[in-house]
Amino acid sequence: MSYRAMGLMLTYRCTAQCKMCITGSSPRRAEELSLEDGFHFIDQAKEFDLLISIAGGEPFLLLDKLGKLIEYASMKGLQVACVTNAYWAKSEEKSFEVLKDLKNRGLAMIKVSADDFHQEFIPLENVANAMRAGIRAGLQVQLQNTTTSVNNDTRYYGFCLAAFHNVDLSQIHANEDTRLPVGRLKELYPQSDFHPFAELTHEYDRCFKELLVDISGDVLPCCNPLIAPIGNMKENSLRRILDTAEENPYCNLIKEKGPIPFAHILEKEMRISFSQLKFVNECHLCTYLFSIPEVRTFFSSF
Repeated sequence: MSYRAMGLMLTYRCTAQCKMCITGSSPRRAEELSLEDGFHFIDQAKEFDLLISIAGGEPFLLLDKLGKLIEYASMKGLQVACVTNAYWAKSEEKSFEVLKDLKNRGLAMIKVSADDFHQEFIPLENVANAMRAGIRAGLQVQLQNTTTSVNNDTRYYGFCLAAFHNVDLSQIHANEDTRLPVGRLKELYPQSDFHPFAELTHEYDRCFKELLVDISGDVLPCCNPLIAPIGNMKENSLRRILDTAEENPYCNLIKEKGPIPFAHILEKEMRISFSQLKFVNECHLCTYLFSIPEVRTFFSSF
């Protein structure tokens, strides 16, 4: 079972407490990945030449540890990216110093979040500082945007960054995701964005393509931390975990065709009815499915 990247959760602590945060990160949380575990997870990723994406929470709160993980992964010959809200980028020059050091240690890409949710806490000028500094440092720079139908999208933030903050968009990659109605956002999500189960379609070529490793060592088969783990890297090797997942017909089905066919199997085998339910997209459906304990058991009982 092939994967292209592995996300590492460095911490659940964050300077912000965004309504859309799928990990429930906040300033009050203290969990963080140990260097020993981080090095072990990277060693396992090396066998599959996975891109390492360090996320959180806010990884730059642990700048020393972040740098050591980047350096270790780079020494293993792996490309490394990092996700940030840019709280730390209060000036372009200071940001350049930080990012140039991380680039020298092996960082290849910085993914900077900019959307209505993050900008409740972070000035957009910080985002611009991080992006301009990243370009100067020779990094790939990505604008990360999460939206609903009533929130500003990537085009809006791209316009603001270019027009008011001197960011060269020709040197910026953009990635936009529809934010799921979970966690703190659940009660605020616009109802017009929900669609009947029967109208859902397979939209993404990302189902079970990127691994996520939690601080606990749990390995998730996609970037959604709310679905069922397929193993734990403190208990088994990544090779054994992926070999076991390869034998799981439901895991393969979701990877190839998304969660909708899996839901149809659940309708038949577990008599779960979806006819009256609505979802934002198939990722939301997948999140719902794995919120049911019996489905998690069924998924693992192949």
